[in-house]
Amino acid sequence: MREQFQGLISALLPHFPSPSEAVASQDDEVGGIKYRVYLPSDVKDSERLPMAGHAHGGGFVLGNLDAEDALCRIVCEHTRSAVISVDYRLAPEHQCPAQFEDTIQVFEWVVEHADLYHMDPTKFYTFGASAGAALALSIANHFIAKSKEYLSLKPALVVKGIASIAPVTLHPDNVPIQYRGMYNSHEEFKVGAPCIDEAAIRYFFEATNIEPTDERYLAGLSTANHADFPPTYLAICECDPLRDDGLIIAKMLENAGVQVQMDFYKGLPHLFWSFPMLPESNEFAQKLIRGVNWLISNM
Repeated sequence: MREQFQGLISALLPHFPSPSEAVASQDDEVGGIKYRVYLPSDVKDSERLPMAGHAHGGGFVLGNLDAEDALCRIVCEHTRSAVISVDYRLAPEHQCPAQFEDTIQVFEWVVEHADLYHMDPTKFYTFGASAGAALALSIANHFIAKSKEYLSLKPALVVKGIASIAPVTLHPDNVPIQYRGMYNSHEEFKVGAPCIDEAAIRYFFEATNIEPTDERYLAGLSTANHADFPPTYLAICECDPLRDDGLIIAKMLENAGVQVQMDFYKGLPHLFWSFPMLPESNEFAQKLIRGVNWLISNM
């Protein structure tokens, strides 16, 4: 599966535009976990930028820092954010909570050393797609829960916004009863769905060893904290087994009083934005930029 995924990435790379000179990047690591920092090339020494914590997609089994490099560069350049992308350990070699803990470890270290990267750690938001979108939500939930437990938690460790693209938020075997009537896309796109189907989702859960009740990965279960979530931007695809994961978390957060903005991509499948030859991919990029800028404007 990884060879196929890497082959797809290699085939798509020539279709992406050359990296913009407006963004500079460097790789580093903390505690053995690699990460990549993206900064505007013209950032001034005195400037402090919003911090975007990014985790890549791939079902916690696939992916690396290069897989969503273009996405990170877009966010960095067009929202003037400092982006930190985490190369968390992958399942099945490293099962849960490795991905969750690796991402938290890097984010916590970086906000403690924010001056190294021209960051304003009080303007910290998370973003990601697919499995990374799940982490964007669950990392925010982690810091919310931590702030309740430790009242002296530094503001730098409070997530001020979330950009979650086609997230997984629930396990098919544990959907809250009041939302089961909305949870149809897993069955609707059980077979034959482009890019990802129900069998793949089940494999990712099993390979990562995520239990149906694990709130660390499934933000739809974190109902005790939903009212404390920051403004959240969601992008959801109609022809995606994870469609209703996104629609349900949007409803949950709205019912809890959270500001939510959502873009719904009618007729499009999971991961469509990764294919730069599609005209809808440019539309996606523009709407993502708008959504992230909305998050920043609310900080």
